[in-house]
Amino acid sequence: GLLAARALPEAGEADGDFYRGKLQACRYFFRWELTKVGPQLDLLQSIDTTTLDMRDAWF
Repeated sequence: GLLAARALPEAGEADGDFYRGKLQACRYFFRWELTKVGPQLDLLQSIDTTTLDMRDAWF
């Protein structure tokens, strides 16, 4: 997004459309996809790791 935003002012019409599309995709991702990450991370942190903590050498 940062590179597209920097390149947009100097871009021609076709390249400008390309960069505007990239910026719009970034907006979508930040607003709709990244908001899902927090709850997923909370779920991963709350999972009991008892079975994962077992070591082969303990058998």
